[in-house]
Amino acid sequence: MILFTLFRPPFGGVLKLIIPLSSVLLLFSCNPVAFVQKQGEKQLKRKDVQAYTLNTKDFTMKYWKGGSGPVILFLHGFGGDALFTYQNELIALAKNHTVIAPDLLWFGESSASLPTNLESQVLAVETLLNELNVDTFSLIGQSYGGFIAVLMAEKYPEKINRLCIANSPGPTFNKTLIDEVCRSHNFTSIQEAFVFDSYEGVQPLLNLASYSDTKFPKWLVKRMYTSSFSAYKIEQRGLLSSLMLEPERAEAIEALKKMKVMVLWGEHDELFYLSEGQRFANAIQAKFVVIKDVGHAPQMDDRKAFTKVVTDFFN
Repeated sequence: MILFTLFRPPFGGVLKLIIPLSSVLLLFSCNPVAFVQKQGEKQLKRKDVQAYTLNTKDFTMKYWKGGSGPVILFLHGFGGDALFTYQNELIALAKNHTVIAPDLLWFGESSASLPTNLESQVLAVETLLNELNVDTFSLIGQSYGGFIAVLMAEKYPEKINRLCIANSPGPTFNKTLIDEVCRSHNFTSIQEAFVFDSYEGVQPLLNLASYSDTKFPKWLVKRMYTSSFSAYKIEQRGLLSSLMLEPERAEAIEALKKMKVMVLWGEHDELFYLSEGQRFANAIQAKFVVIKDVGHAPQMDDRKAFTKVVTDFFN
């Protein structure tokens, strides 16, 4: 038996497995990213968190659901999916809550014929909640998912009990800083940072997301690109373009002031600086929590700390 550590695609952290040497050899003869995904699915199923699919005339949305009690909705970030972003949190919170975690449109196994913008994401999530007869819920939105969460808070303030926004500046988003971020990481645009046409774009994105600057072997980066980055590139570029045109949403700020909100940030976030998080928290008069020694994707750098902060807030 050996301890084997394998990276999971953004933004889902590192998975450590104790497995026989024979299984390691088998792992490298197939797709290691798919192997890790299967292991994650098995762990969720053991906790009775199952995968489902909602099909409508406008979209197909995969989602995870399980547990019992008050509902918590999980919205992942750009470049990830529900499983890779929130596996630990789903397991931890399903003990006392009903957990629902969709793959957002054009990520994971979800797709649509809708316009590529936040409104389409909200429409799909709203349709899912209606299908599941959910009237009130708590919500966590990570990075891109945080922008969706803010729009939902503006539209349905009476339905949301608690809200955690992680590494997402929401309506106080200072778009001019994105140009500075791109220059410092040698990207010509935010679209180039998150959507790319070859495996060579994966490592720079990981460097932007993680504080650890871990270098991954070429064979693994190629697998990650095929598994997580090669589909829906046109639609994802459209999502980023529409995000840059989002208004400030003063109504959202006023709605958030009346809610139980925690703004959660990585101390060394290089995409949305720590000052952006503090400014957002101040604007909506929310609790501001900083996780030390992590970057834009805390699950990558310190999954245990991220899980503890999130579960303490919702429990």
